[in-house]
Amino acid sequence: MEFSSRMLDVKVQDGATSIYTSKISCPNSTDIGLGVNIFRAKAGQIMVYWSNNREFKSDDSLGRYYPEGYVQAEFAFSSGDSNYVRVDINADKSSYEIDNLKLYCLY
Repeated sequence: MEFSSRMLDVKVQDGATSIYTSKISCPNSTDIGLGVNIFRAKAGQIMVYWSNNREFKSDDSLGRYYPEGYVQAEFAFSSGDSNYVRVDINADKSSYEIDNLKLYCLY
């Protein structure tokens, strides 16, 4: 499932960007994969959160540090009751450009 810009809600606060997906559906899947192709002007962390109600908690998250330049960031997590995903890019909006964001239902 590839998300177009109209399916994403982007919020910028305190120099970091949070990207919220519209409701996702992966019936009968055991896990969800997330791929983000992004160009970063500076190295930094990308955090992924998942939730069934848009109330995101650190217990249901994971993060990775990525270098500057073009990056294919990949994450996977248990689908459980995950209906929404939030991606935090800890960078100023002017220092990155997202090529695409895709979710994969894994069985």
